[in-house]
Amino acid sequence: MFAGGNAPDVIRVNVRNFEKAMLPLDDYVKKDKDFDLGDYIPSVLEAGKWKGKLLQIIGKLGPQVLYFNATKFKEQGISTPREQAEKGTWDFDAFLQAATKLTVRKDADVKQYGYIPYASFWTWINQGGGKPFNADYSEGYLDKPENHDPVQFRADLVTKHRVAHTNDDPANLKSWQGFVGGFGAMFISGPWQMARIKGKLGDAWDIAPPPLQKNGRPHMQAAGESLWNGTKIPDQAFKYLSYMEGKEGQKIWSKAGTDLPGRKSVMADFAAGKLFEDPTLMPANGKVWADITPKCEIFPIITKDATDGYTKAYNDVLAGKINAKDAFSEANKVAMISLKSK
Repeated sequence: MFAGGNAPDVIRVNVRNFEKAMLPLDDYVKKDKDFDLGDYIPSVLEAGKWKGKLLQIIGKLGPQVLYFNATKFKEQGISTPREQAEKGTWDFDAFLQAATKLTVRKDADVKQYGYIPYASFWTWINQGGGKPFNADYSEGYLDKPENHDPVQFRADLVTKHRVAHTNDDPANLKSWQGFVGGFGAMFISGPWQMARIKGKLGDAWDIAPPPLQKNGRPHMQAAGESLWNGTKIPDQAFKYLSYMEGKEGQKIWSKAGTDLPGRKSVMADFAAGKLFEDPTLMPANGKVWADITPKCEIFPIITKDATDGYTKAYNDVLAGKINAKDAFSEANKVAMISLKSK
């Protein structure tokens, strides 16, 4: 559609890969007195900038938090992730200890895993305190221990410690279905899981910050709108965009319970459960959504070739073919060619 000169006026795409197709929004936002920039969570607004220009208004957020089965923690006599996080002790070691105690085996069969893998390896790099790229994503540092060590930890949960499901396990043990079915005690994901869990998991459950190492940061997926620079109706297109990412638009979108809003005023209502027809959809520790969002690192903006290379490296590590240090050091060499080309 871009190549044919017939793209939508308002688009949602990767700001790096489609930079030349986007209309800068700085002047539009400044002229719009109703936009209220001060209501935006600063880190979220910054995420829509590329090379100093505001190219996208981010307002649909997916912070990655830890969902945990509170009943199973109580049965094993383990302090909950929420309690440990409040004490500042909820790190990788504490997570592994909990996952080990919560993994239940009978003979050779696993009846319950301590952890259900769901979040990407990028999430674990952030949680581990890594810094995989420079500011403009033109250089990758996946060859450094602070970046590939968290990846190895994530893979070891499956291959070494056996506290997380493998690809060969039955489907009912995997993903969010495994958590809802009571086959897993913890998994890391975004707000869209609340509606999947509500009314389906008989045990008590809650959310907490994910395990964090020193300098670790939670990870967040994010999406928003941009204007195609070929639009013939830029003012009208921005009016639509500003409504979608304004207070009213974000309230409507957030009622679905799938994404968090990027505005502080709407976030306060979301975390309090005021936006839902059924307020009990929100877990007991719902305030963690508002607490964690400003601290999050947003998913890296890299090229497809680089993404494919790093993903293959991780899959090889998870399969036990190679260690993370060697796999990601080699993948980084190849990815650098793609990163520097943009």
